Amino acid sequence: MNPMQQFAANQMKDQMKNSMMKNLGGSSSKPAIDWTDYNFPPCVKIIHYDPQELEESPRRVILIQSRVIKLYVLLCLINISNNLIQAMYHGANFKRVISSALTIFIAAPLQLGIFYRLLLALAYDKSYLSLFKILQCIAMGFYGLCSIMGMGAINGFYRAHVCFSEKQGMGVPGVLCIVEGFIYWLLILMSLAVLFKAGKNCDEEAKEDPEDLNTQH
Repeated sequence: MNPMQQFAANQMKDQMKNSMMKNLGGSSSKPAIDWTDYNFPPCVKIIHYDPQELEESPRRVILIQSRVIKLYVLLCLINISNNLIQAMYHGANFKRVISSALTIFIAAPLQLGIFYRLLLALAYDKSYLSLFKILQCIAMGFYGLCSIMGMGAINGFYRAHVCFSEKQGMGVPGVLCIVEGFIYWLLILMSLAVLFKAGKNCDEEAKEDPEDLNTQH
């Protein structure tokens, strides 16, 4: 078990112990899930995630957030390719390529952390929802800035204007910058949908289980 898995396991043990004390003498409304069965992401396996263990409503929410991660990884790959084209054929600084490559190793784990908070809120304890909302809003703000900016390794709409003005590569880098900008806005829309649906799902559960009404705030 690697350090990240050990940390996740210890955190879940503490939460489960607190939950057992809270629900002593009663049964939990959440299905039994083995959170120490690490199976996600497929190649790294540092958290437990099985959509089939979720009820239909929360499953739809978490699937959207999982697509956010996949779309963000695709965006990172497009960004690396675009910066590589600019560096190889148009004299751009290769530091852009290095920064772009590092992004996928820094931002992707953050995306996974947001995803895991949502998963815990939907499948384990609604008290995780508050932090998820904060992180999701920060991520959305980041997407919005990146869609416009053109500094460093970021290829937003402004960078597209620069590429077209310099007539780089028959417009290929400029087109890729526009694609990146639109993907950022698609991420914002999908993230908004998750925020709305996750809040609605927890509100509906709170109505069914009044004892958990205050845990989501």
